[in-house]
Amino acid sequence: MRIKRLGCYAGVAAATSLSGFLLHVLDVDVFSRWLAGEAAAMSYSWSITLLAAATSLESGVALVCVYRLLYDKLPAGGVWRRGLLVAALGLATQGRLLRSLVMNLAVGGWHAETLLAAGRPWLVWLAMGLTLAAGYERLIARRASL
Repeated sequence: MRIKRLGCYAGVAAATSLSGFLLHVLDVDVFSRWLAGEAAAMSYSWSITLLAAATSLESGVALVCVYRLLYDKLPAGGVWRRGLLVAALGLATQGRLLRSLVMNLAVGGWHAETLLAAGRPWLVWLAMGLTLAAGYERLIARRASL
C-alpha cells in the first residue's frame, strides 16, 4: 500500500515536471527563435536536453511536497482554483507574478514582445500548477478518501 502511494506521488511529480519542461523547451527552441525571426531548432544536444529533463524532476518533487503540506489549507474550489493558486505562488516566489512584468514594461515599454516575454513563464507555471492539482486530486486525494 505504501509503495503504491509513493508511486502516485512520484507520478504526479513527474507529470508536473514534464508539463513545465515541455513548455520551457518549446519556449526556448521554438517561440524565442520565432520572435527573433530564426528557424526553430534544438538549442542543445539530446544528452543535455535529457539531463535537463531528468533534473527538472527536482521542481516537481518540491511542488508535490509543498502542495501536500498546504493541501488542507488551500481553499476548496476544485482543480482550477487550486492549480491557479499554486501557479501564482510559484510565480511570486520567483518575482515573476508582477515584478518581472512591471520591470519589463518600465524598461521596454508596452510592446507586444515585452508582454509575450513576460507571459511565457506564466504559461509554464500555469501548466505545472494545473497538472499538479489535477494529478494530486485524481491519484492521491481521491484514493485517500476511499
